[in-house]
Amino acid sequence: MKSQELSRIQNPILRGFNPDPSIVRVGDDYYVATSTFQWFPGVQIHHSRDLIHWQLITRSLDRQSQLKHRSAVDDFDGEKLDLQWQSLRQPFSEDWLSVSERPSYLRLKGMESPNSRFRHSLIGRRQQAFHCEAETAVEFEPETYQQMAGLIYYYNSQNYYYLRIGYDEEGGTNLGIVANDHGIYFEHTDPHVSIPSGQRVYLRLILEECNLQFYYSLDGTDWSMRHIWVTVILPIGALPGLSSDCARMI
Repeated sequence: MKSQELSRIQNPILRGFNPDPSIVRVGDDYYVATSTFQWFPGVQIHHSRDLIHWQLITRSLDRQSQLKHRSAVDDFDGEKLDLQWQSLRQPFSEDWLSVSERPSYLRLKGMESPNSRFRHSLIGRRQQAFHCEAETAVEFEPETYQQMAGLIYYYNSQNYYYLRIGYDEEGGTNLGIVANDHGIYFEHTDPHVSIPSGQRVYLRLILEECNLQFYYSLDGTDWSMRHIWVTVILPIGALPGLSSDCARMI
C-alpha cells in the first residue's frame, strides 16, 4: 500500500463499541475481532481490503455450546478439580483438599482465617460479570467459635464478605456474615441465624452491580424469607468461592 494512501487512514477505524481489537492479515485481506462481552452472538469479525473500509461479516460465538463457561455446575465427581477453580498461594494437595475421600463431594480441611496472608483453605472461581450468582451446599459441624466454613466473596485479606456457618456456646450452630472492608473487620448479622446442627445447608450469593445479597436454604428449594443482604462498594476482580478455617467441609 502506498504511503499517500496510508496517510488517509484515520482512527478510529471502527467507530462505536468495538473493544479489545485483534487484527490479522491473510494475503490481501485484513480481519479484526472485537469483544462483545455479555452480548450474543459474540465476538464480531470485520473484514477490510484497505484498512479504511470495514464490513461486519460474522459473529463467531453463535452457539450456546460455546458459552458453557458462563454458567458452570461442578459435582466434584472427577479425579481432580476442574480448571476453572483456583486456590490462594498454594497448589491443590490432598493434605487440605480432596475430591476422592468422599466421591462426588469436595472436602476442605481448615487452615487459617480469611484475614491471614499465608495458608487458606479456599477455592474460588473468578468473577466475570457485574451480575452473577454462586451457590453451594455445605455439611459442617463446628465445635468452637474458631471453626467456620461457607461461601465467601473474596478480593483479598482486607476486602471480603463471608457467609459462614459457625458456632457459639449460647446459640449453637448458626449462620452469619463476617466482613473485612479496607482492613476493618465487622459482622453484618446480629443476632446470628440459628440452624440445625449437622444438617446440610444451601448457600447462595447474588451480585447485582454493587449490591451483594446472601441467601440460605435448608432444603435447596425454599429460599423465601431466608436472606441476608448487604450493599457494598465491591472491588473489581473479586472471587466467589468456598472457604474453611480451622475446620472441615465435608
